[in-house]
Amino acid sequence: MFIKLDAGLATVDHEALVLGFQGTPGVVVGTLVVPGAIPAAGLDDTVNRAAAK
Repeated sequence: MFIKLDAGLATVDHEALVLGFQGTPGVVVGTLVVPGAIPAAGLDDTVNRAAAK
């Protein structure tokens, strides 16, 4: 059980590093990556930009 958990966490850690995340929070919306906190208005804008692509 712990081996599967460790493997899953390693996968997520690798994906986060590839996306440029250095910690939390981080947001991926479509193909847009926001590596950090984002205010609600900024998140709305990000979602709208992703939807327009």
